[in-house]
Amino acid sequence: MKASDGTTGVIGLGTGRCATTSLAEFLSMQRGVISSHWAMEYVRWQPTGRDVRKALAWWEKRMEEAAQAGAAFRADVSPWHLPYVERYLEAFDSVAVVALYREREATAKSWARALSSYRFLQKSDTSARRCFPTFAVDDAYTAALRYWDLYQAHVDRLIERYPNAVRRFDLEALNARQGQESILDWVGVGIEDPAARRYPKDCTFHTVV
Repeated sequence: MKASDGTTGVIGLGTGRCATTSLAEFLSMQRGVISSHWAMEYVRWQPTGRDVRKALAWWEKRMEEAAQAGAAFRADVSPWHLPYVERYLEAFDSVAVVALYREREATAKSWARALSSYRFLQKSDTSARRCFPTFAVDDAYTAALRYWDLYQAHVDRLIERYPNAVRRFDLEALNARQGQESILDWVGVGIEDPAARRYPKDCTFHTVV
């Protein structure tokens, strides 16, 4: 399976609570980029063959639509792409992966606050639960710590295996021109045409809490 002519797929990773929304917004500002956030339908953290086929078909359709629209890049940013990244890299010719990083304790505290309404890191019944690992623990903070450890270990393995396709960026890269340029350099936006690049007026995005 090959990427549609001239279109590069951009996979945004992150645990959540780590500026994935800001990354999607930043990418969508760029000329020639179609970007979305958590757009793919829910798929399992532990993929079945059906889930893999579903994810690949979703990406193939998005890439075809982007090519038809004349976009050079099609991006989606979502935590649950992580278990599927290797399949994407095997299936498509041109894919760049941006993995956002936020410090462990800060991420866990943020998730613990959010989990008053989003409880999919603990044993629960929600539509999003199957997209995330679950942990048989009594508190959201401990569940979030375990989730962070599992997620970052998986990203580490991807970087080791695919150093030319997967790179980790601290979330603060989104709040400085140099960091923003590094992300665009990695993805390939504006390499030949710097005028294609767009930046927020104050160079910053909203703060993750």
